[in-house]
Amino acid sequence: MPELGPFDESLAPDELFQPCRDIPVEVEDALGIEIDRNGPEYLMPGACLFTVNNWDSKGGALMIGTKPVSLQDWVTVLGLDVESEVPGFHGAVVTRNPVYVTEADCEALVETTRGTVGVAYTNVDLQPSGKTFCEVPARVLSELFRMED
Repeated sequence: MPELGPFDESLAPDELFQPCRDIPVEVEDALGIEIDRNGPEYLMPGACLFTVNNWDSKGGALMIGTKPVSLQDWVTVLGLDVESEVPGFHGAVVTRNPVYVTEADCEALVETTRGTVGVAYTNVDLQPSGKTFCEVPARVLSELFRMED
């Protein structure tokens, strides 16, 4: 996983963290997720859809991706609302996009030296991913970065 910290703007595009390419299958298996490495071309290679084993998505979709900007820039450019911090993961936040139906999507984000990594959840039926709307994305993001501890 990329090192947590300020985004390094001097990185070449191919040095950005690309989850579809850079998350090893061993990590995927340990997390209990399955990344769709053959997903829609317009998402690749910076973002890809994934599923969580033994989890009822209730018709929702999960995606992991990286933006080549700082967390603050990403929040500002999109006008995202920061809803909360990811519990137990300093620097990671849960956001909602007020342009869309805010009850239908959320994204857990954290800034790394190789881009801002996000795990997004969308459910047009407004079904939460767990006890809270963004529980599963926040947990996956947090666990992904704890794999190296």
